[in-house]
Amino acid sequence: MLRQLSVLALVFVASAQVSADDTESSKTRTLLPTAFSGIDPIAYETDIVYVNPEVTTFTVGEVYQNAASSSVISSAVSSLISSSKPTRVSATSVQVTSLGNSSIILSLADESTAVPVVSETSDISQQPAATTDASDLSATSAVSAVSEDSQFSATSDVSEGSQFSSTSGISSTSSTSEVPYFPGNSSSVSASSEIPVTEKYTETKSTSTSVIYSTSSTIEPSITKGTTVTTIESKSQPLVTQSMVSSDQLVTIATSTISSDQTLSPTGITGTTTTSQSTQLSTVTSTVLSSSYSMISSSYGNTTVLSYSAVPVNYTTTQKITSTSVAQVSTAVLTDSSTVVDLFAAVATSEPLSVFERVANPLSLAAGVDNGALPYQTNKFYGNLIVGSQLSSAFVYPYVLFKTSQGIAIQHTSSSQYSFSDTNSLINPLNIASLVVSSTEFQSDSMNLKVSEMYHGSCNVKMVSTQDASNYIETPLVQGMGFVTSVFNGDLTPFITSGVGFSTLTQESSDNLADGIMKYRVTLFNNVDWLVYVIVPDSSSTDDVSLAINNGNIVFSIADGIPTDGLIVQIAEAPTESNSETYYDSAAGMYFTNMELAGTSDGNTASYKFVYDTEGKSASGASMIFALPHHLKSLTATTNAANTGIRIDSTTKGKMSGFLTTSLEFQTQLNANVNWLPWSEQKGDDALVYTSAQLQLLAEVANEELQVNIKSSVEGLNTYYIGKVLDKYAFILLTLSDIVQDETVTLQTLTLMKEAFAMLTANQQLYPLDYDTTYGGIISSGDLGSTATQYDFGNTYYNDHHFHYGYIIHAAAVIAHVDQKYAAGDWVATNKDWVSALIRDVCNPSLDDSYFPQFRMFDWFHGHSWAAGLFENGNGKNEESSSEDYHFAYGMKLWGEVTENDSMNRLGSLMLNVLRDSMQDYFYYEDSNTVEPGQTVSNKVSGILFDNIIDYTTYFGVNTEYIHGIHMLPLTPASGLIRSTKFVEQEWEQKLAPIIDDLQSGWAGILRLNEALYDPATSYAFFAQDDFQTSLYLDNGMSRTWALAFAGGLQ
Repeated sequence: MLRQLSVLALVFVASAQVSADDTESSKTRTLLPTAFSGIDPIAYETDIVYVNPEVTTFTVGEVYQNAASSSVISSAVSSLISSSKPTRVSATSVQVTSLGNSSIILSLADESTAVPVVSETSDISQQPAATTDASDLSATSAVSAVSEDSQFSATSDVSEGSQFSSTSGISSTSSTSEVPYFPGNSSSVSASSEIPVTEKYTETKSTSTSVIYSTSSTIEPSITKGTTVTTIESKSQPLVTQSMVSSDQLVTIATSTISSDQTLSPTGITGTTTTSQSTQLSTVTSTVLSSSYSMISSSYGNTTVLSYSAVPVNYTTTQKITSTSVAQVSTAVLTDSSTVVDLFAAVATSEPLSVFERVANPLSLAAGVDNGALPYQTNKFYGNLIVGSQLSSAFVYPYVLFKTSQGIAIQHTSSSQYSFSDTNSLINPLNIASLVVSSTEFQSDSMNLKVSEMYHGSCNVKMVSTQDASNYIETPLVQGMGFVTSVFNGDLTPFITSGVGFSTLTQESSDNLADGIMKYRVTLFNNVDWLVYVIVPDSSSTDDVSLAINNGNIVFSIADGIPTDGLIVQIAEAPTESNSETYYDSAAGMYFTNMELAGTSDGNTASYKFVYDTEGKSASGASMIFALPHHLKSLTATTNAANTGIRIDSTTKGKMSGFLTTSLEFQTQLNANVNWLPWSEQKGDDALVYTSAQLQLLAEVANEELQVNIKSSVEGLNTYYIGKVLDKYAFILLTLSDIVQDETVTLQTLTLMKEAFAMLTANQQLYPLDYDTTYGGIISSGDLGSTATQYDFGNTYYNDHHFHYGYIIHAAAVIAHVDQKYAAGDWVATNKDWVSALIRDVCNPSLDDSYFPQFRMFDWFHGHSWAAGLFENGNGKNEESSSEDYHFAYGMKLWGEVTENDSMNRLGSLMLNVLRDSMQDYFYYEDSNTVEPGQTVSNKVSGILFDNIIDYTTYFGVNTEYIHGIHMLPLTPASGLIRSTKFVEQEWEQKLAPIIDDLQSGWAGILRLNEALYDPATSYAFFAQDDFQTSLYLDNGMSRTWALAFAGGLQ
């Protein structure tokens, strides 16, 4: 069975060698081809690799054309250094341009020398890296190039166990040997100061040079001509590394003075506050293992965390003696929950801050896509219709629609058509054109697809004649729509064909039809019945139109002189129980064009509804809408009364239920316990109790973990890793503030966090954030050069925004929370607009905000977000890291609290409830789950959930700890709401217990902290052990401090 793995694309591995004499000296990055791993950015195309902008923001590996002289390069480099932003420049010939101590060496790659790297065993390498389709390759071929664990042999300068590549570029266990090849000479060409793009440096080259060479087996014409930057002499560093920069802190907590237990509420704290003074005692130099991560890109268009490695790093810490005073401080917060607020009120309507540079996104949508003055939606179900070929499907649920050369095809598959891989991944068939709506005037490819009116839950699709634009078929797409409705405009004669074939066509009568509606039943050769309703224009009668099968197609006979402008065809798969058809009959004639959101909350409950805009008229005054299984958990009694009992299979989310209505209304009880401090379903309303021994250990571990310079540790990272590391220290800050309650060290850490955050708000990080004037969003500048590079995981093209910004927003909320408690409390006012811009980008709740689309990432119909942005994918949208999805909602909720924005706070709480309901059906499978098939339930988690498949894997490997751990991180109070105690226990016993004792990576810490949701004592004991090895069990996005606080509080 073919596997849906992104790990198939060829990427580069970077090896970093640091001089033993001077840790600040120049580093070497030798980029070597392999199929897995490495700490450099994804670069499965060979055109761009950025180096550290602080040193020189020039581009390695880019092909430059159409420049007049080397002065263009010199000017560009000067500009780049002053702006600290990656960009592209051009040159036409070999030049050497000096700028300070950095020498840029350019080499002309021409057609005679720039030829592909070839492989002796070419299962993967024969595919051009830029065009590799992961769905076309098997898991076996993907893994054949690498061993199960990262196996790359280390040079003498890299410690054993790291994942760096050897200078030979060949893994010790790899079956693939790749060498540069040149016409007439199969051996490698020796290195020189100027080299073709396909040649690599030998081991003897200077250790102060960054090198890139091609791994693509097909050099595109644009690459074989022009000048390529191959080396930059500078203090370059790997793009993504999470080595923490050590820094002695003036104050630490005196653990010996903590002698009282602490009892806390998850939402309010009354307890002991300690304050500290310090006296330096001695200095100790120790060695820790610093984590590094590899990344991999995907033809699916989004990428997440990858493999883990450890590199020894020396840093100096200082032991201190402190004295402590104790004071009682009450921080319980009472809120007036009786105030009713609009859940969908705008966060802001003002223009985003000018610190976000205005850029026009270089990615163009498909022809015929126009949203007028509305911001473009980038992550919605109709994404395949607005990017790429426009031939991939829109998953509207329950129906799947796609463009063919004849018109719009309709597909619906049942659970009997599911297939399963050897890992029990669920797969639906694609491209079954059960019925295709067209016109006799449309010849093959004589119509254009146009998409407009794109909202969070709907869009408008038109098939427009290339001969006369006034002739078109309009098909509104609304999630859950019970009919596929086609409105004929102009002078078109309807025509229906099928890729399956028509067996019979029968006209039927019904007393439940509105006037002017005809009903037909069509049976396909696969024995599936479909209902076809024809609604004639007001100026016509049903006597003027008839349908018949002719030459295998359904043709419409229209009486002479009768116009077809305004004729409507509605199609639905017939229900299995014929007596249910009366509901379809009474719904026919009315169709949905849009879904609007409305809702309020008093702080205790939230009431919200999907209100459908309609056209046409039906006998019932309503139409058919299908709800997903998770909707049924919170529907109001009024809505439940409209349940028809009709059920229909979806592709990946069980059976949908049909409602005869024009709205779906919901109500849910909000959970006040999901707040700042640890909470779980098992803990319930019980207080958190920390013993003095636990508090002492917390203080001891926090002292160790805070010997860092947070700002310096994150400024060289991409957006995702900046967020992870910032949030790691935010959780430590929260622990100091609200659990340990040491005021002095809290304020000291708060200052460090503020400094780091100020770097972000000044846009001085590796990849500054821009405001995209094309699509209306806050995007990373990292991938503006190419959709293929994904240095920031495709953030530039709207991948993973909720993952990236969720960490930053939560960190900001913690800073503000602690600032309000211990400091001046004015940090929010200074940073509110910047943080709010990230929230507006991901989760703008209102159409009144014209700078961002409404709910870019979160899908209210599906009850979760979609991670994939502006990338075409035959299996539809997808999401891998469900836990980072709800971490965004959790962070937004807390930001609403510190900014006193009740609408935002309660919207975040509501989204967490909706996420709980959906994820417990579609992502996390208790044994009793009846939504998904048994094969899927046996996996316990989804892996990657697509519209069309549930793929038990990850974008970065197939290890069990990867597949399950990516749905856990980070562990927060929100985890206790989403991940039920029963599920966590079953997942542990069935999937994790067999592997946990053998894990020695950051995934072990993630899995062990997740264990606290059902067995906090065992989890705490793991993190509290005397010989705990941080380097083996924690990645640099996770702290032992928070692990002890979380597991300890849940006991």
